[in-house]
Amino acid sequence: MDFDEFQKQARSTKFFTVQSDELTRHYLLAGLTAQVGEIANRLKKKLRDGGDYIMLRDEISERIGYSLWYLAMLADQLELPLDEIAKENVAFNNRRWRQVANVQSDLLEGDFDSEYPLNERLPERLIIHFETQLDSGPKKTVVTFYPNWPSREPSGQFGNSIDDNSPIEDHYRYHDIFHFAYVTFLGWSPVVRGLLQRKRKSNPDVDREQDGARARDTEEAATAFIYSYVSQQSFLETSTNIDTGLLTTVRTLLRAYEVKARAEKEWEAAILAAAEILRKLVSNEGGWVEVNQKDKVLRYLGKEPPS
Repeated sequence: MDFDEFQKQARSTKFFTVQSDELTRHYLLAGLTAQVGEIANRLKKKLRDGGDYIMLRDEISERIGYSLWYLAMLADQLELPLDEIAKENVAFNNRRWRQVANVQSDLLEGDFDSEYPLNERLPERLIIHFETQLDSGPKKTVVTFYPNWPSREPSGQFGNSIDDNSPIEDHYRYHDIFHFAYVTFLGWSPVVRGLLQRKRKSNPDVDREQDGARARDTEEAATAFIYSYVSQQSFLETSTNIDTGLLTTVRTLLRAYEVKARAEKEWEAAILAAAEILRKLVSNEGGWVEVNQKDKVLRYLGKEPPS
């Protein structure tokens, strides 16, 4: 039996009278809550009675069945096909929780650059230098990029020097590491495209819609949101996962852009990798970073220039 058939069969046994649709929804939700509570009660009895409680499996099975009925009828009341809900949930779980042997080397499905000239593609590899200026006043960070390393000739400064722009020192001056993490793990960053002059001008619509000012501003907004979360979680020093609500919000914020094709798991990998490098940049007051989009590696190389 599939979910649609179950919902149809459950509908045929829906015999109760409530005065309005709103009250019907509350009635069904109360019934669902009650059954989940009964499941919790049975598990409590198992903890208390141990092996003497031999009816656990049958009683839990029964209560899950009741819960399914209420759930199916609640979905029905809202005109939501249960089968579609199940399919969407499976798709979400695959995006969010699918396991890979090595997230950093997991190949993304498709890319945003391959059909464009080389000078319009995000670089496959960059060396980045974060230099902290310790002059009087707030600490500032200057970011320089080297696309032809080991040549020591930089291509230029990545934007303006920046301080934390805050009354508290939260090290936001190093936030550009998140933009480079997006390049590494998502193959995407309108901010990096703009500052490295890699906009896809050969396609005017893509240049305007995907690489334009609004896309860059939205990326910066998403990054500020992510940075606020990271900075309030001890820069994720002991974390191996990112809050699902944050990942969902970020994907919703960027839903108009091509990066919507990237899953929660890819976003999680980018944020965790950026936070790891961020901790080292803060500890060392800057340093050198390898951005390797080709191999999906973001790596801190040390305080001194790499050999």
